[in-house]
Amino acid sequence: MPKKYKLLRLANLLLLIMTTTIVCTLVLLIILVKKNQNDGNLINTSGKQRYLSQKISKTSILYYNNTDSIKNLEYINSLETDLRLFKKNNEILLSTANTETIIESLSKIQPYYQAICWNTNNLIHKTKNIDYLNNILEVETYFLNNMNKIVQQYENENKTEINKFIFYLSVSKMILLIVLAIFILKIIRPAIFENKKYHDIITYQNSELVKLNKDKDLFITVLAHDLKSPFNSILGFLELLENNIESNDIKDTKFQIRLLNTSANQVYNLLESLLNWAKMQSDKMPFSPQRIQFSSICNQVIDLLKNKSFTKNISLSHFVEDDIFIYADKDMVNTVLRNLIGNAIKFTKEGGEIKIKAERDKDKVLITVNDNGIGMDAETMNKLFDITQLYTTIGTKKEKGTGLGLALCKDLIVKHKGEIWVESKLGKCSSFKFTLPSYSG
Repeated sequence: MPKKYKLLRLANLLLLIMTTTIVCTLVLLIILVKKNQNDGNLINTSGKQRYLSQKISKTSILYYNNTDSIKNLEYINSLETDLRLFKKNNEILLSTANTETIIESLSKIQPYYQAICWNTNNLIHKTKNIDYLNNILEVETYFLNNMNKIVQQYENENKTEINKFIFYLSVSKMILLIVLAIFILKIIRPAIFENKKYHDIITYQNSELVKLNKDKDLFITVLAHDLKSPFNSILGFLELLENNIESNDIKDTKFQIRLLNTSANQVYNLLESLLNWAKMQSDKMPFSPQRIQFSSICNQVIDLLKNKSFTKNISLSHFVEDDIFIYADKDMVNTVLRNLIGNAIKFTKEGGEIKIKAERDKDKVLITVNDNGIGMDAETMNKLFDITQLYTTIGTKKEKGTGLGLALCKDLIVKHKGEIWVESKLGKCSSFKFTLPSYSG
């Protein structure tokens, strides 16, 4: 067999190995997201069971000590509703338990669960017997202790799965680097000296492989840092809530839940940005340009972000005439404008203002998102749209970003054959500008 065909066969084999490794990495990402979602649901259901057991015991005490028949009826209705939810959640936990350890723990808790249900039913439907009440209170203590152990088991398993996933990503990176090294040593180098034609082919293949490797490194970087960090926050605050649920007052609990919600939204925004970016790279994002009144897009985005700007007392307005029309994909333009205005809110201090303007420029429309925020220096501006650097900074109220937003904006604008850039003065203001095709039909 001629040497050139052997080289091509080896090249195809190495490409197959790299493609398989990348596909496996993406499959692991999907599995991790589904696993974390499932574990989150189970932890949430377990938390509801703890809450319901406490509520049932407290309502039982109120019912036992009360003599008002109307009030008794309210307590009975409340207990019957809570018992239905209590039973439903127990069925969910039993049907979705996914490890032998969890299944064993749930089987141990069933006698306590059944005792709570039995004594509560007897208390409200037979007689107000103090023995039933005492049994409920005694069993509820054991039930809570065991449920705490189950929640901890779910959280430990979740942490273990994340650590395993990061390990697998590191292994895949090593495999790709080794394959790439073999590819360079065994194929590209000899081909350069043998034939310029094959040199050009192999050089192109190498550039594609380098791009794939950078894309993979980008996924690993984002997942290992930006995804792990909010998950750690979520797990940490869940542990605080678990340990202090009875001692905390309602303000502390609301504050911790608010922080949990912030971390969860951060994870969601990151996954959404990753998904949109991946679609752009693979040309799978639908592109349907049409005639659009730009002021209507401004109104939609401002309405979406007004609560966010209100929390920082930031004035958000547009100065776009109704007769300015663009020829673009509505969803893509909405995404670009939402990202730029969201960034402006992030880096504008309380009491600031953000203005959106648009003006015709021959066959294009020049759009400007201007703020009087903290601005940036030249070095920062040079990094903003570079996908390989994932540059992100903390906002004026400690807001965090993903680093993907502006890079995605650039790809979306380039898709429309437009341009995007920034003008800024450190400590004073920033103006993000981009162009889109004007509709002149």
